[in-house]
Amino acid sequence: MALTGLQLIKQREQQIKATDRGDDIYIDSLMAGAKGKVAETLKYFRDRYAVNGVLSVSEMRSNVNDSDFTMWQDFIQQYGPRLVKDKAAKYRLDSAKSQAGLDREHLLSSMVAISVTYAAAGINQYNNDTLIAEANKSMQFQNRFMRTRGDEPLDTAEQVESGAIKLINKETKGLTMEDRVWLRTDVLSGQVTSAIDRSLQVGLDDIYYQSYLFREDSNSKNSVSKAFKSAKGSLANHVLRDKKAEATALAGAIVAEKNELNVAYWYNVEDGHVCDQCIQLTNGSPYPSHSIPGAPHGGCRCFIVYYKI
Repeated sequence: MALTGLQLIKQREQQIKATDRGDDIYIDSLMAGAKGKVAETLKYFRDRYAVNGVLSVSEMRSNVNDSDFTMWQDFIQQYGPRLVKDKAAKYRLDSAKSQAGLDREHLLSSMVAISVTYAAAGINQYNNDTLIAEANKSMQFQNRFMRTRGDEPLDTAEQVESGAIKLINKETKGLTMEDRVWLRTDVLSGQVTSAIDRSLQVGLDDIYYQSYLFREDSNSKNSVSKAFKSAKGSLANHVLRDKKAEATALAGAIVAEKNELNVAYWYNVEDGHVCDQCIQLTNGSPYPSHSIPGAPHGGCRCFIVYYKI
């Protein structure tokens, strides 16, 4: 049975919330993979070079040996093939390789950087796919809604996909979405390396490892887990969500223009996270399609429903 217009709107609300949750889960999984690799690498050095249970700076500033080199080769074989296919990732891979042979401390830092770079490359690919998918979902919703009113929508698929690709590559203050991911993950690499360096300076033992570096609820500035959690929140809730809001609006506007839809209603997703500004914009509907208010904040999850009168 065909859905009514109101049912489609409710379905779209649920779809937006579900895809946001999916973004959180996927990006968190990539961050968790990088953090796990950092923990695994640090454990390698602790298991082999700790003295009386403590890994210190002096042990890490020793030259790498054959065992270290074999571990490094295995690591590069695992991560290298994907990273060399992306220009920005390859640059970071090459930079990490250039310092890896100096001593164990530099080798560890290199592996931290590559682990985070691998996650960033995955996030960028996911973001690109997600923006195109989100633009298509917005277009499909508008088309289905038109049909509930007895109108047959004109084909806008090519325009919407082209617009989404341009949006992916669009610069804001000189930075694309991918640039913002790289900058944020570069900061993360530095934070993780600094946290590990501080732990080595005081002497990395089991207590410090569990209570500071990798404790999930730690508020310590020396926490690797806290650094990854903060980066994940920034990447999912700001970098991606901002662009998804733009993709949703862009696709809707393309459908409206092509089909000469001239009235717009502002809808929010009706949960506890909707801000007062968005509620006011909802209550202020309808708007002429040529003068819809702009999103009042980054990552706005609201959407527009277009009509023809």
